[in-house]
Amino acid sequence: MALRDKPNEDLFRLYDDELVLHLNNRKNLRTARKLLDDFRQYLGEARPSPEGAKGFLTRFTDLSTGTRAWYTLTVKGFMKWYGLPLEDLKVKVSRDIPPYIETDDVHKLLQAAGDKRTHKKIAERDQLLVETLWRTGVRRAEAAKLCPRDIKDGKVLVRKGKGEKDRVVPLLSSLEKKLANFTRGMPPDQPIFGLTAESIGMKITNIARRAGLTGMHTHALRHKFATDLLEKGVNIRVVQALLGHENLDTTQVYLSFTDTQLEDAVARLDQEIAPERPPASARVFESSTRFEVVPEPQDWHRVPMERYVWVPFQIELEGPDIEIESFTVRTSDTEAAFMPGLFYRALSDGGEFEVENLLPIDEPMNKREYRWAPTRPLRYKSEDGKNLCHGAVTVGQRPLKMNIHPDRDPEEWAQYYDRPMELLITLKYRLEGTQD
Repeated sequence: MALRDKPNEDLFRLYDDELVLHLNNRKNLRTARKLLDDFRQYLGEARPSPEGAKGFLTRFTDLSTGTRAWYTLTVKGFMKWYGLPLEDLKVKVSRDIPPYIETDDVHKLLQAAGDKRTHKKIAERDQLLVETLWRTGVRRAEAAKLCPRDIKDGKVLVRKGKGEKDRVVPLLSSLEKKLANFTRGMPPDQPIFGLTAESIGMKITNIARRAGLTGMHTHALRHKFATDLLEKGVNIRVVQALLGHENLDTTQVYLSFTDTQLEDAVARLDQEIAPERPPASARVFESSTRFEVVPEPQDWHRVPMERYVWVPFQIELEGPDIEIESFTVRTSDTEAAFMPGLFYRALSDGGEFEVENLLPIDEPMNKREYRWAPTRPLRYKSEDGKNLCHGAVTVGQRPLKMNIHPDRDPEEWAQYYDRPMELLITLKYRLEGTQD
């Protein structure tokens, strides 16, 4: 009997074998089967036709473009197999930019997860769950399946991720220790968090609501993992592998957050035309220093923005005589105002004597990143004769949030604006008189 002569029930049963061969993901297979069963019932005794397929798909016009595209692709697959392809039917999916998540918001989420009103063991688990999602970029379904046996040698093995593929994600040493302590004595094949994927989603949503955050969900923490890596200069192909993306286009959507070159290019239009720079063959070096600013404890009733923390730093150079290409400061907290300085000589511990600040800054700023590039060659010679560049950053305390219940411990107020802040200082430069 020819394919088109078979009853619809036999027809769709035959096509199910095709689905099993082409769809490795069990969730996608269930969804496709359910959709095609609805399509079969929609057709009734009528034979499959392009008009019937399009009529069936019009029932889903109120759904998201992504869902409609998936449904359309599934029905088109069946119709092509049947011999009546829908060549003229397409659903264009817009690739929306995921919401940018501030590091400060993740800290708020962690603080809400460890709320004292929650049972201590549950609070510890919830905080560990948030940190694992943030620092590994695993999906909620992948987090639900994590077991102690998957944590080994500073790495986490993500088993049967999207597309039924395994991948390995290195762990931060601090997170590895927390996972080891939490899973001590736990059977090797027991799920670490004891929650289903759906429960993890609801858990993060509820914690975000308690923290006063909107738009925060499990996948937002995955977005945060990706943008954190790209902001630190990690190659996009590496990020693709860590996230388990099959297509690089999926990973590239995060570049819109991290690529500052377009802003720098337009900003140069407002600058003077620089004199001729050294030949392009002159090698450009990059030196960095990373450190934490830890504010001094203070009484909760003081106005936090009245106090500033002054932190000197040194950057080790390839030589004492250099020409500065650019100077960049990245912060982990945009709510803390900061003002950087760059000097020819070391400052005293108190920073009491007058020094010339090479940076054109006269007041604190609230930014995630500050980048300065001189419009003309700027030579820097360390006065102490050592291969060191000297500077300092003045960091203001965080603004006090006045929405905490007055019956709660006043120390919790201070914890908000006295928490550590991470700074990354990067200097790009050329050695004077040297070329490759």
